[in-house]
Amino acid sequence: FLAVTLRWPSGAFVSRGLVAVGGAFAAMGLLFWRRPGQWAVVDWAMTSRIREMSGLSLQAARSILGPEVISVEMEARMLEVFSLQGMIFPALLGLASLAALGTAWWLYLRLSRATEIGIGPLVDFRFNDQLVWVLICGFFLVIGTSGVLERLGTNTVVFMGALYALRGVAVLLVVLGGPTVMLSLVFAVLFVIAAPLFLTGAFVFGLGDTWLNLRVRLGHEPQGPGPSRSS
Repeated sequence: FLAVTLRWPSGAFVSRGLVAVGGAFAAMGLLFWRRPGQWAVVDWAMTSRIREMSGLSLQAARSILGPEVISVEMEARMLEVFSLQGMIFPALLGLASLAALGTAWWLYLRLSRATEIGIGPLVDFRFNDQLVWVLICGFFLVIGTSGVLERLGTNTVVFMGALYALRGVAVLLVVLGGPTVMLSLVFAVLFVIAAPLFLTGAFVFGLGDTWLNLRVRLGHEPQGPGPSRSS
């Protein structure tokens, strides 16, 4: 990230962060391609840790809610969720890394009292529109391949899908009149009680913003530097 920032100091944080995360994954991908045994070790360690955490979570749920509350069906669903986390942990790691970079960059700018806007407000969140092809390629890999390539496509779809969902939230905030405490609470409640539906709707809005540029059509002007539609 520091190298990318030195090369493109005026670029938006999201663009620099995505390039940094993508470069790190590309470098590790080359390493694991040359030494596939190392990837097997990392994958085994991560999935084992996730299975261990799933067992501890189930034990905690039984102790808090009571064994009669945790049905066999609920336990099976929880295990499916943990199993999915084992499959998509690279995508989750990428998203967590991008969030950590944003936090570190924001703290650095605040402590150094820099005038740069930093990561910018959520309503201005967007990224290079050409990245939609990364999402499309991910879908093709999920549908038309199996094994390693299918897993690569799944992680690509999860990573890009999360970014488009966040972009959709930014669009919804503008459509509904801007960020407010009440609107934030409504979004939080919707995420808790109907996460799949809420994320799907946000994803659709975010993906549609790639072609329709909804916020500009509504008269919203972004603050600070940011990627243009063709950048």
